[in-house]
Amino acid sequence: MIVNIVKGDVAAIEADAYVVPQYCNKLSLTGVSARMINTDCYAAVNAYEESVKHHANPFGYAMPVKTDGEKVALLIHSVVLGMPKKTDEDKKRVFHNVQLATYAALICAEKHGVKHLVLPALCTGSTGSMTYFDSARAILSALSVCPTPQSVRNVTIAILHSNRAYDLFVGGTRNWLHNRPYFINQDYKSMMDYQKVMGKEC
Repeated sequence: MIVNIVKGDVAAIEADAYVVPQYCNKLSLTGVSARMINTDCYAAVNAYEESVKHHANPFGYAMPVKTDGEKVALLIHSVVLGMPKKTDEDKKRVFHNVQLATYAALICAEKHGVKHLVLPALCTGSTGSMTYFDSARAILSALSVCPTPQSVRNVTIAILHSNRAYDLFVGGTRNWLHNRPYFINQDYKSMMDYQKVMGKEC
């Protein structure tokens, strides 16, 4: 699996699947979610809003929605927005949940036969809770513990904002080894149990 980091808009990159950051209890109307609506993927984006009308989803949850006949083959809604970040413990939880969300998105993409997955710098920007540096460490450490994918060949991480944001993210790629999430498999299985109970299995 090849991981590329590029400057640009997630929605402008040709791929089989895209990760769309979401809140646990409502649809995001900004960022990647808004840009996907502008690429005629309204129905696939709006499907997430329908899913949270009665129950909030846990942070780290991945919800795939096929976009038959539209720009892309699959949107993977990923719950990473709106996490509290006041205390050191909150920040650790945010970091771990981004790891879990990355792991879940890759496994979900693998299950759906995706070859090229694109994701943004998760949990950054105006609605996020992390620096670009920490987002890079969380994402790459999670990718490093995923089972070797048989389908997914390329993962592209797109940094939309300034050159400074890109440089900070790339800087984080050099400091992720000590952040490997040793217990992520157990947490992922717990989340899968939740999804089965709620009828939302990836």
